[in-house]
Amino acid sequence: MKTIEIYKRFSHWTPIYILDRIRLFIDQVFNPNDPWWSRDAIDVVEQILHEDDIALEFGSGRSTIWIGQRVKKVTSVEHNKSWFEKVSTSIDKQGINNIDLSLYSSENYLSVLGGFEHNSLDFVVVDGIKRGECALKSFPILKKGGVMVIDDAHRFFPSQSRAPYSRRNSYKDKIWQEVAELIRGSRKIWVGDGVTETLIIIKDCT
Repeated sequence: MKTIEIYKRFSHWTPIYILDRIRLFIDQVFNPNDPWWSRDAIDVVEQILHEDDIALEFGSGRSTIWIGQRVKKVTSVEHNKSWFEKVSTSIDKQGINNIDLSLYSSENYLSVLGGFEHNSLDFVVVDGIKRGECALKSFPILKKGGVMVIDDAHRFFPSQSRAPYSRRNSYKDKIWQEVAELIRGSRKIWVGDGVTETLIIIKDCT
């Protein structure tokens, strides 16, 4: 039984995957301040962001400061206290004053949305806990033409990604089916590196 469990855990460690991991590691070493997204995802988002944008981020990290340096205001939500303190310290050291990082319990995680009106946000990142609920509840808050980034999207939507744990023909659960229906009329850009896959959604402008 233990042998089977070990095999399942490491079965995706193919030569191609190992090479992808090495490429990702090298990229992160040379770009220590960039988000933990694929290089293509970073490049696409960097072209989209505007200095007047208002952003909301579920799940803080290196992306928090990176986004804050490119937009007018960022509201970031974190549920892990130790990680919240670490990111807060980094923000203070950088002297950035346009980031509102808050600690929420997992039960109250989505209550941050109460501070925003529909069609009021330019940019949303879904990269923390309760991703399906976060995507479903925050998408209506995006302006038309606004952008949502869902990290590790291959784990939730059917895709052709070669990244581990990719879903081929099914959604993770009913919530993600509802998200798919909600974003049906929007432009979708899939970008990945063989380790993870990021879905960039541009809200329908019609």
